Amino acid sequence: MKGIELDIMKQVKLEVIKGLSNKLHDINTSAETLGWSKKHTYRKLKEYKKIGPKAFIHKNTGKIPRNKIDHDIKEKIISLYNLKYYDFSMLDYWEIVEKIKLAILH
Repeated sequence: MKGIELDIMKQVKLEVIKGLSNKLHDINTSAETLGWSKKHTYRKLKEYKKIGPKAFIHKNTGKIPRNKIDHDIKEKIISLYNLKYYDFSMLDYWEIVEKIKLAILH
């Protein structure tokens, strides 16, 4: 597997599906071993035959979420609260942060 790292559980799943692909096991044994339904086992077998070991890696692995807040911005928000707005409730403070954010965007 070139450049693909799988954890132990995914390696076990890969080996079982490889065995199924090479006709070393039947579908019932493989599904029972993996704790999957026969339908899901067929689905993973088809995906394995199509793209190989990558079938066991989630498609979003390594991608940054679109709604992730940058670490520097988080630190600024926390320090602003601790230094200037420490006596505000979180709701009031968040409203101020939203106003600041709107002012920065426009």
